[in-house]
Amino acid sequence: MLALGVVAAAPARRPSLLAAGDEPPAAPAPSPSTAPTCRCTISAQKLGRPPTLDRAVVSKREPTRYLFILGYPYTGTTAFHALLAQGTNVSALDDADTEEGQAVLHSPKKEGWYKAGWKQRPDRWNAPDSSFNWTELSETYHRLWDLDKPLLVENSPPEMNRADALHRTFSPKGKVRFVVLAHSMCAHDGKVSNACDPSKGNLTTHTHCWSQRAARAVGVARRFGEDAIVVRYEDLCLQWGPTMAALESWEPLLGGSSRLGDRSVLRRRLDVASHSHAALSIERYCAEVNRPQWEAGLRLSTPVVPQGEMARVHKDGAAYLGYTMVDACVK
Repeated sequence: MLALGVVAAAPARRPSLLAAGDEPPAAPAPSPSTAPTCRCTISAQKLGRPPTLDRAVVSKREPTRYLFILGYPYTGTTAFHALLAQGTNVSALDDADTEEGQAVLHSPKKEGWYKAGWKQRPDRWNAPDSSFNWTELSETYHRLWDLDKPLLVENSPPEMNRADALHRTFSPKGKVRFVVLAHSMCAHDGKVSNACDPSKGNLTTHTHCWSQRAARAVGVARRFGEDAIVVRYEDLCLQWGPTMAALESWEPLLGGSSRLGDRSVLRRRLDVASHSHAALSIERYCAEVNRPQWEAGLRLSTPVVPQGEMARVHKDGAAYLGYTMVDACVK
């Protein structure tokens, strides 16, 4: 596993995401090359065990106050955040200056990093945590959240590699938990390369290697144990009911979110035209966009076999997240 940082408040222990005896197998000797393209089809039958479904109901504990959705750009974080933000117990960082008072739940303007002036600084996304004023960020968030709601939710792609800093900043004020969105290489049609360059570290971009992305998601889940849960992008389409039921069991304040799957996640026109699911509910987006694409089979343009240490990282992440069958193009 890549070095992902340490958080003193969260003991390093193995969470119940894997069944007993389900350690990833030793990585075989890497193949020197692969075919230039590879076809990969995703189906509910081919998916491995969803980590969310292995999660037992958590015993009584301190109620959650802060819930951070962690994920990379274009992995469903925006739509998922917009959906959860409509829950009766939830407050998100809504933008008050919108048409007819509606919340811009699908625009970057709703993110705390944007409101703090940090979002448009990709050169700093991989900077040390000490480069940022976390007190300022906390004050910005608390000024915009509806503090009368029991659950305060936030999502922003740069936060994917800031779990430790978020926990240190907010845990003195209340219980912090994380929902980590993961995905397979196949889900993004090869747009996420696996040509790993370990010297680049764990960047938070939409182009860097899948193995490093998976390593960060797994690292968060392992470090925070029962205070983090993994939701796979594909399961939001292929196993919506069981996945959302497991999520609501893990975090009771999200109760009722599963009934929002057929509701449009937008309350007004999107500011960002690049989101093709602009005016669709999650159910319609799955039915009209993802499912036909996945069932027809995807052609990965860069199915690169990771070498050396990155080969071990890839195997570990794939096994932990249940993608050993989906990533058929990466041996």
